[in-house]
Amino acid sequence: MRDSLPNRVFLQFLTVIILLIFAWASWWVLKYSADNLLKGSTIATWTLLVKSAWDFWFGSSSGGKMRTIEDRKNVDNSRSDVDQTR
Repeated sequence: MRDSLPNRVFLQFLTVIILLIFAWASWWVLKYSADNLLKGSTIATWTLLVKSAWDFWFGSSSGGKMRTIEDRKNVDNSRSDVDQTR
């Protein structure tokens, strides 16, 4: 089975590299910087990154799956009407 994303491995590698560079820069800012505004912005960026990742994975795993009882009955009925002689 072929992946729908043509360069999946490259994109994963690039994502890991970018996160490692950002993690190193964040470590440097939190350890050596005296600027409290920069430290706060760095922490807020990580917080936003984690929240966005959570929203993406939770949303994509449950998106479109909420159905009412009537919708479920309609789906079940439409499956039973399918001609299965092929």
